[in-house]
Amino acid sequence: AADDWLCKRRTPVSAIVWWGSYMGYQYQACQGLPESPPVKPDYFLMSIWTDMPVGGDPCYVFSHPAKKVWEYKARDYDEVMVGYDKSQPMYTGGAGGMPLEPVFRYSVRLSEENWFCQPDVNSVYWLSIVAIWDEYEPWNDYSWGWTNHEHVFGDDGVQGWPDYYDPNIWNWYELIDWQTGESRDLSFTLFTEPDYCCKCANFNLDAIVNFKDYAELADDWLWTGPAGGYITGDLNCDGRVDLYDLKIFAEQWLDSCP
Repeated sequence: AADDWLCKRRTPVSAIVWWGSYMGYQYQACQGLPESPPVKPDYFLMSIWTDMPVGGDPCYVFSHPAKKVWEYKARDYDEVMVGYDKSQPMYTGGAGGMPLEPVFRYSVRLSEENWFCQPDVNSVYWLSIVAIWDEYEPWNDYSWGWTNHEHVFGDDGVQGWPDYYDPNIWNWYELIDWQTGESRDLSFTLFTEPDYCCKCANFNLDAIVNFKDYAELADDWLWTGPAGGYITGDLNCDGRVDLYDLKIFAEQWLDSCP
């Protein structure tokens, strides 16, 4: 599953918090633990993708992840129970007075070498998270899934899987509330380092810094505004696009970053 967000500054993603639950797991305080509690994932595979906007892919009428540009295996994460779902998923038998599924909050702080730098300001990116068990656990009766909520930004959250014949191609469908038909997003929060400036000149996140990136710098040339990386060409985040930014760009010419 994946959902989108808007990059507003040249600052890195340095920590991630998300919410999820174990399908069919029931727990009530003071009632004792179930016979088979969930087996925690060995890690969460976290990925960031560029955006395929509406109209960019003739196979879909909604936006969805396009190209994966960052990946991280979160093995050292926190898991804390924080409450219960507001409604019971269809496939766990919501009728008959069954208790709601417990919701867990997950958090991970990234080491600096694993930060995701957002080089293209005012661009949309997608975050996907998958629970991974290293080996099959026959005693694990519960699969894991994101917690969703009302739609708040961009397009709906999506779920997807790699194509059977070509794993480089993904199939996507929108996340829609099965009861109401309303759009749903996924629950996550991104944290950044406000005093850190991402100086990567690979604005389009392809393999190399070249003339395509230079065109972006040229469009922003002599821009002035607030310091802190509010425009793509402001590589040193000082509030101006000038020769200091061109020097950084030249140092990365025909190279790749971050």
